[in-house]
Amino acid sequence: MIVIGIPFKIWEKVIRYFCILFFIILSVSPLLFLFKDILLPSAYEMDKATGGKTLSKKSFSLSFLDKNLPPTLPSPDISSYLSYLSCNNRPDNKESFPPILLSSTDNRIQITLNERVYLRSKDLNHIEFTSATTPYFITPIAVNETGLTLKYECLHKNKEGAKLYHRSDLVFLPKSEPSFGSLDPFSEESLKSLNSAKFYPPDKLISLLGGKEFSPSKDLSRLFFPLNKEKAMLPLKEGDQCSFSDGNWIKNPKDSRNAPLFIVTSMKNNEISGTFWSSNGFYSQKINIPLQKSLNTSYQTFAFDSLYKRNNETVICKSEGKTYILKQNDWLVKNPLSWAQLQGISEFNDLMDYKIFKEILVFDSIEKEEEDEVFIGYIFDESRSNFKKLQIPLKKNTPLRYSK
Repeated sequence: MIVIGIPFKIWEKVIRYFCILFFIILSVSPLLFLFKDILLPSAYEMDKATGGKTLSKKSFSLSFLDKNLPPTLPSPDISSYLSYLSCNNRPDNKESFPPILLSSTDNRIQITLNERVYLRSKDLNHIEFTSATTPYFITPIAVNETGLTLKYECLHKNKEGAKLYHRSDLVFLPKSEPSFGSLDPFSEESLKSLNSAKFYPPDKLISLLGGKEFSPSKDLSRLFFPLNKEKAMLPLKEGDQCSFSDGNWIKNPKDSRNAPLFIVTSMKNNEISGTFWSSNGFYSQKINIPLQKSLNTSYQTFAFDSLYKRNNETVICKSEGKTYILKQNDWLVKNPLSWAQLQGISEFNDLMDYKIFKEILVFDSIEKEEEDEVFIGYIFDESRSNFKKLQIPLKKNTPLRYSK
């Protein structure tokens, strides 16, 4: 017998094989249902494979959600569980996406724009950042002075547990400054040093007597750092940057990254103003330091007990019971009981670096006024912010023991 030109025995084999295949499919399908979670790719595998950029509801198996989807995780409103602390907007930060500091109820994290962070919840009152892959994640998308905008995404099951769906919301977190206690010890030390600084007007000694090498700082106001380990006084102008290193504030360093930073923004109304940044850039503070007024006015009443001309370049003077022979351009500093002449270049450098913070007397010249010869000199207060010019007639009868 032939059916449509094909022998019946061939049709019989085809039908038999079809029935066997159908029976096999019916037998295996329950096993496929049981092992569907194993066959579906895990969230971790998908996230690792895609670099964390294309995560979707297809990335998660139902069993994964059963294990990792806490029913108490707040969704979609998470603004009461997260805080935007700060963004590293230091002027010396060259990163295209500045680091952002976020906190949850349980921990903190440092991230950048467009970087995904996963969330995990233990109960209704706590949420934390986690390195594990979960169905809940946030991505910072915009930041400004007022706050941070996040994209909050989550994956859910429907009531029957047979279908996944994806939800996405925008969340705005206003900026809240971190507390002082969040500073690292190095930044705390630098801020303490900066808050102890004193603001002085330009150095009158340099303005009057400084040579060409001092020209750049002649008219600059100064910050004095009493807690500095080395150079304590820095001449500054608007726009200058100072960084803190090895216990010292340093002016205009070559590389200020990873160090506390202070930038001068204004020198007006008898005060210096600027901004302080911590070493990580997450803490900033406006700093205002008023102009320091000299309380020591003894330089204004200074007078020699006696003053004689010895020759055209030297004088003999007596002050507070002690006699001195001074040459032109001699410098003296005031000690508690007497004056002392500077000895050598090292003491001079210490004086110019403000390591010596005392009254200074300078013998400038001998000038002739009509028939009299006059001692010309200057006396400066400790900060060298104020001075008095000395013009004292010289006595002609030099004591015999000093006549040579």
